[in-house]
Amino acid sequence: MDALIWNIRSVNTQQAFEMLIKSHRKNHYEFIGLMEPMQQARTLEKYRNRIGFAQAIDNVSNKIWAFIDEVYEVTVMYNLVQQLTLRLYHTETHVEFVLTLVHVKCDAIERIELWDSLYYMASDMTIPWLVGGDFNVIWDEEEKFGGLPVHFNEIDDFRHCINTCNLSDLGFKGSIFTWWNGRAEEDSSLEEVVIMHEVEFEANPTKQNRQRLQKVPPELIRYLALEEKYWKQKSGMSWFKDSDRNTKFFHAQVRGRRKKLQLSRIQNS
Repeated sequence: MDALIWNIRSVNTQQAFEMLIKSHRKNHYEFIGLMEPMQQARTLEKYRNRIGFAQAIDNVSNKIWAFIDEVYEVTVMYNLVQQLTLRLYHTETHVEFVLTLVHVKCDAIERIELWDSLYYMASDMTIPWLVGGDFNVIWDEEEKFGGLPVHFNEIDDFRHCINTCNLSDLGFKGSIFTWWNGRAEEDSSLEEVVIMHEVEFEANPTKQNRQRLQKVPPELIRYLALEEKYWKQKSGMSWFKDSDRNTKFFHAQVRGRRKKLQLSRIQNS
């Protein structure tokens, strides 16, 4: 099973959408979950056609879009503001599992509603359960870079929810977590892990995230070359396009360019 869960932050961004299309053509995903598509719900069918899926579902807040291959029979279990839960049945292999895509509120109090809904589902979960999306909270203090101080009670609430629901981390951390309750296919996650690490490094190009990316299996090392090429191209883009990200990477690029362009002295005629 190959799948992609991505907080795309506007599906209308051409570069992001091209990455999505190319990745799908390469990996032939069985389903894709997108958080923050930032498009009106009526455009969902247009993007379904462009990506090439047979089925598309959005949640009530239109913060979550799910695209599913025709090989699955889909049953909507929960369609809530912070989550979309689907039961997927593979008509060829007869494998059945539950998929929960989440886009969690930034407010800690509002997040409690999601934790409670996950507790409720876990209490009656008898088949494999995949949970992924943007939880807007970190698992460990080491994942925090800049911004507001860490609130340990929020981390404790998140950890308690994951542990109580018997969910296991698939290895990707940051703005998007993916968790699996059940037995994961051994050969299904290698390329998915690489793509997830690349997306995380793109969003937060820290030393720690680079190290995670470099730990991928040797047979997939070619992704590192693509990542390096991507950042070389990215560094030449206009600063205003990425100023909101305020990363150390772009600060270093700007300082370097300013240094090259600086005039230390002039000479008259």
